[in-house]
Amino acid sequence: MVADALTGPVHVRFDVRRDGTLVAEDDLPPASQWPGSLDEAYGRIRISAPGIPDVTPEDELLALVTNVCFRLVSAAARQGHAVISYFASYGYFRVDIEASLARISGDAVPDVRVPALDLLEGLVECGRRYLRWRSETMTSIPDELVVEQAVAEDAVRNFRN
Repeated sequence: MVADALTGPVHVRFDVRRDGTLVAEDDLPPASQWPGSLDEAYGRIRISAPGIPDVTPEDELLALVTNVCFRLVSAAARQGHAVISYFASYGYFRVDIEASLARISGDAVPDVRVPALDLLEGLVECGRRYLRWRSETMTSIPDELVVEQAVAEDAVRNFRN
């Protein structure tokens, strides 16, 4: 059974796992104070909307942001569907555009539908916030990731029009 969120806003946030506990992005210390490598930080993207259970794919956070917030958005906006494999664990995450809705499905996530444009914009904005947080460290953002972000933003602009 598919749960639908036909109205209301779609919220997309990221959480980072620290000492076995997920820390919401609003509660994170500055990235410069993060213990250990951000390249290996594990976390999740949390998609929520009224009327649906939260969708929370988990993986290494850099890979998750790259794949879900940017690559998946680009492909779904252009082709109407996209599937990414998780990086550090088994499974996949899928988005199919169905008219004005996006159906989310995959391993370890509920099967839901949400407004497509809200989802695509929310994912890209979540990725932007993650990169902004991450850029507070001495570690530079890989050029490839900056390009992926720009491509996703362009795809969403074209989808909107």
